[in-house]
Amino acid sequence: LPSWVGGIGPPVASFTAAPTNGFAPLSVNFTDTSTGLVTNWFWNFGDGDTTNLTTHSVVYTYKTGGVYTVSEIVAGPEGASTNVQPNYIVVFDCPTITLSPNGANPTVLTGGAVGTPYSQTITSSGGVGPYTYAVNGGTLPAGLSLSSAGVLSGTPTTVGSYSFTIQANDANGCPGTQSYAVTINCPTITLSPNGANPTVLTGGAIGTAYSQTITANGGTGPYT
Repeated sequence: LPSWVGGIGPPVASFTAAPTNGFAPLSVNFTDTSTGLVTNWFWNFGDGDTTNLTTHSVVYTYKTGGVYTVSEIVAGPEGASTNVQPNYIVVFDCPTITLSPNGANPTVLTGGAVGTPYSQTITSSGGVGPYTYAVNGGTLPAGLSLSSAGVLSGTPTTVGSYSFTIQANDANGCPGTQSYAVTINCPTITLSPNGANPTVLTGGAIGTAYSQTITANGGTGPYT
């Protein structure tokens, strides 16, 4: 006998979607709210992709902009019912987001030196602020970190050339990336003896023991 005999009734398809609009890539949570006995849920996401599930909810991600007509069929043991009022999902394409530091070359950051505090601010344009920033590839110089506000700062500890990629997300979650290079150089090390003139050592005399200590600063001790 049909499952609705005895007052159960056939399943009546309905579902909710959240969110119903946003910027690509947009992940939408579809939840079936059908009444009656349901064993299968067949979803049509409106972009040519379909799926048949045995659970009442699914998360689907729209990768490009457009207006998508979403529908479903719910199936019971002896019958099926089609949703007659499909939901519409509106997806907007993200704008091009450009990242740039303060300086003439947007891909080469101002160099730094070991032991010297460093700070460089990454800025963005093209999207809707505020922006949040994160490193999504490569390696930052040792001693430096990137804040979510786009400030690359710290005190470098290792000499070398570094390459990394920073991603900015605007207020709508739209991403933009930029690859950067920065060189961390040796610090300026200054040598000086004890005395008022750092380039003229204290004089000595033949036959008289002599001693003069050279000191250094600007780097990381001990010095050799």
